[in-house]
Amino acid sequence: MVVMVSQVGVAQQTSHFVNTVNGVTTGECAYINGQGEPIKIKFRQTPNGHVTAEANHPSVHNAVAELDVCKEAVNTVSHNTQQNIHQTQEQIARQHQQLQEQIRRQQEAIFNQRVFLPVFPTGPPNFP
Repeated sequence: MVVMVSQVGVAQQTSHFVNTVNGVTTGECAYINGQGEPIKIKFRQTPNGHVTAEANHPSVHNAVAELDVCKEAVNTVSHNTQQNIHQTQEQIARQHQQLQEQIRRQQEAIFNQRVFLPVFPTGPPNFP
């Protein structure tokens, strides 16, 4: 999952990749921190819940704790993205409905128009 958010102090870009084999989960969580630095944390979690992690940035002193922060950022950004998608879908549906109504009114106006063509005599006028 890769998602973007632009709030200061919150992950600007996050990703979370996980693979589980025989109950052992391995993966990585990466983001760009508030200072614009890319942080990547690789982790391994055993079936009993023991987690080991390492980070690629010297500012990260506790990779396991930072992993929790990264996962929370991924969840927050994912939730916000889902809300934005839902709002956009609702807006598109409203616009679609408005366009359909405009088309219906235009078709109705065209159908209700009366075209009056001049009537021309078919032959010479009748003289008394």
